[in-house]
Amino acid sequence: MRLKGLNKAITIINIHAPTEEKDEEIKNEFYERLETIMNNITDGDIKIIMGDANAKIGKEDIYRNITGGESKHMKSNDNGERLISLAIEKNMKIMSTHFKRKDIHKGTWMIPGSSKSNQIDHVLIADKYSRQIKNLRTFSRG
Repeated sequence: MRLKGLNKAITIINIHAPTEEKDEEIKNEFYERLETIMNNITDGDIKIIMGDANAKIGKEDIYRNITGGESKHMKSNDNGERLISLAIEKNMKIMSTHFKRKDIHKGTWMIPGSSKSNQIDHVLIADKYSRQIKNLRTFSRG
């Protein structure tokens, strides 16, 4: 989706990534397609990726500049590492893990048959514009 503003256009890419247990080939194809889409966006556009990344982003210090370190999870899973790699390659920040929140406000998917949740939906924005984002949080259904 491309929104034209007064001075800038915003391109929003809504994603639904393969789940963690899917074959490597399927995951590779998904990220290759996403990278192709990113490469075809007009250079001057503000780029936002958002949606179900099926990615647990951890609190690893090495990625703190990209992730903000405020994730619900301690350690990134494979999908999380793939999303972090994309963010690094495309000079983006994962904003969904940048803001301090209680864990109850971080969950985006409830584990079936459980009261536990995972934070697997994410929002990424170009680093250049990340300082414009002052708040981002999950609202539970009610």
